[in-house]
Amino acid sequence: MRTTFLHVFKLFFIIMALIFNSCSVLYAPMTPNVPLMEDRNEFQVEAGIATDGASFKTAYSPVNHFAIQLNGQSGFVHGRRWEISGALGTYFVLADMVHLELFGGYSYANVSFSQSAPDDAYNPLTSAAGYYHKPFGQFDIGVSSKSKGFYGGFCIRASYMDFYYKDAKNRRETYVIGTHDYSWIYDPYSFINIRLYKQLSMSLYAGVTLAQHDIMMKDYFVMGTGLRVTLFQKGKTH
Repeated sequence: MRTTFLHVFKLFFIIMALIFNSCSVLYAPMTPNVPLMEDRNEFQVEAGIATDGASFKTAYSPVNHFAIQLNGQSGFVHGRRWEISGALGTYFVLADMVHLELFGGYSYANVSFSQSAPDDAYNPLTSAAGYYHKPFGQFDIGVSSKSKGFYGGFCIRASYMDFYYKDAKNRRETYVIGTHDYSWIYDPYSFINIRLYKQLSMSLYAGVTLAQHDIMMKDYFVMGTGLRVTLFQKGKTH
């Protein structure tokens, strides 16, 4: 059963990449942290790699129905980027198999790149450097198997980005240094998590970033994978 799910998800990756993949100008998203927590004291650590960079994610539930996230990313696609984020949220498990989560958080990132934007872009940058602030909300819904060896579901993340230019060059010689760009960003994702051995599992993600406009980016497809260690979770490690 797990092998079948894995093959289906790989095929989904390939199809989605062919349909949606395009170039990012200033922003490439971090894959979301979708812990699907079950009880207090649960702690998760995940290291992953995706088409947008490498990431390190953590989640902890100090009390039942309350969770904390701390995440980091080092981007190596279309330039250099590092991003850190934190989030607080709540979670519920219905009928021991349906998982609901709601998080609110904040990201900060520093970015530099050198890549030509499309000729018809509103702001056709050839290089830029800056930083952004990004408050966000995230809703997760997932389903787990009876043995807790498989989790799958969907996530939607909505963000509001404020990007500040420290340096920039473009083909229209428009002055943008010291200015801000603002954009609503929506990231729908699908994901699965498969237990490999005791506390160790593998996560797979596929999603697309949808921008309000193309000043900073065009629609951008992301796929990735990671290894997750889960400690102190009831039912998942036995």
